[in-house]
Amino acid sequence: MTYRQITAYHKIRSRQIIDACFTNQIRSTVRQELAKTIGQAIAHWRSVHGMTQEEVANALDVDPMTVSRFERGITLPSLVTLQKISVVFGIPMARMLDDGPVADSDTTHLFASLMNALDPDEQAFFLETLKRYRSLAWRKREQ
Repeated sequence: MTYRQITAYHKIRSRQIIDACFTNQIRSTVRQELAKTIGQAIAHWRSVHGMTQEEVANALDVDPMTVSRFERGITLPSLVTLQKISVVFGIPMARMLDDGPVADSDTTHLFASLMNALDPDEQAFFLETLKRYRSLAWRKREQ
């Protein structure tokens, strides 16, 4: 090999190494941002449902520290785990990651997930209580 060939090879190889490092850095940054975003979403929905990290961990059959690491954005949950989390919260996985304003559908999903946690007698009692409350609220507004 000539000096020119060796120099050209090293320039190309150096460029490839720089490109690979830059690409890995971008991947790492995107992964960190995704982990933070998902972690914030998990913390948000957990608080909406009034659950502790331990309760979520029990529902997922994982260690409570795992839920903590998810929420802090240290660990990125797998897609299977994200699906399990969305089932625990009673919401579609896509909605869990949507950071838009809270919509009526969120209230519906929250209500449905709370109702699903009750046995049939408790559900009937809750619905009857809600109907009575609605009736009282309407009477109060009319006054």
